[in-house]
Amino acid sequence: MKLDRTSFLALAAAIATTSCIVTVGSPDDDDGAGATGAGTTTTPEGGGGATTTPDGGSGGIAQGGSGGAEPCDDSVGESPDCTPVGDSTCGEFAVTACVGAETYYKPAVAQAAAECILAADLTDCQPAYDCRNAALAAACADATADELCLQIVDACVGAGFSVDMATCHGYVDGLNEDGRALMATECVDNGCAYGINSCAEGIL
Repeated sequence: MKLDRTSFLALAAAIATTSCIVTVGSPDDDDGAGATGAGTTTTPEGGGGATTTPDGGSGGIAQGGSGGAEPCDDSVGESPDCTPVGDSTCGEFAVTACVGAETYYKPAVAQAAAECILAADLTDCQPAYDCRNAALAAACADATADELCLQIVDACVGAGFSVDMATCHGYVDGLNEDGRALMATECVDNGCAYGINSCAEGIL
């Protein structure tokens, strides 16, 4: 299940004060490849762990909500200055992670990831991964990702990896056009050779 925004804020606050690993979704032993970079640990297969709706779309926060809830909207956000994290132990990688979120994520998702990284105790680089995973997990459900996810699932299953629509939406719903283009290149054009986790290295 995707995180709602209240849960994400609580999670981001926890990341800012601890270096505990945030696990989003369920590990998939079929795909051992993970994000690369300083302080790398394998990101569990499953991304944001979105749930699948009957029409094949993504689960998570419903657009329009119910009972008078505000619609979920990731299209508006600010871009914090990422340079301060360059002085952390994680150094330049933390800056790259922060700027990368702003490059490939929808505005609100990028802002959440960047602010979390800026607030984190970066004595190592794990919180940078955790912040980006958590921000993607809290993204609004987005049925416009269905077509890309169908292609990704087909490519990854064809390459021998167990991937479903919910897993794919956990990665893709919070991405902007550039992020989705990168996922399409890595997962579809390159045949998902090492699994969806490896495809997502450039965005996580």
